[in-house]
Amino acid sequence: MLFSPGFRRLERIAIRTNLLLARTRLLGVTYRSSVRDLPGDARRDMRREGFTGTVVRTHAVQARTFLDELATWRANPPDLGGIPVTVISGGLPGIGMPSTLRAAANASHARRAARSADGRHVIAERSGHYVPVTEPGIVVDEIFRLAEPGRGRARARA
Repeated sequence: MLFSPGFRRLERIAIRTNLLLARTRLLGVTYRSSVRDLPGDARRDMRREGFTGTVVRTHAVQARTFLDELATWRANPPDLGGIPVTVISGGLPGIGMPSTLRAAANASHARRAARSADGRHVIAERSGHYVPVTEPGIVVDEIFRLAEPGRGRARARA
């Protein structure tokens, strides 16, 4: 599904729509729920910088090659050797990611984590696409877990 012509067409439509929304200063309104729970300073930064035409144009440039690069990487994944890998997946479907696509993405994430001898797949049960925004503690815990000597349990939250 991710590499289909239909997906690529929808992405181009989304980019054009987002560019129009940015030009009319409505992109931030459309995505306001994605910044609602951020700390105040990050929320202000996102409102000022995250919903501009420049951001959408950057997305458009990235979209030109990203799926092809991802397909190449998927077909010829790097040898991870002993590198520990944690893949964190959102557990919830959402706009642009219905439950069937969420399930397929999470299955792919699980396979990716399993390629590492020290791989781990974590589901952020209360999150969709924006895990660092909705459940930042999971991301922090995994970073600390990976950085610990001997990579033991996740640290206790303060």
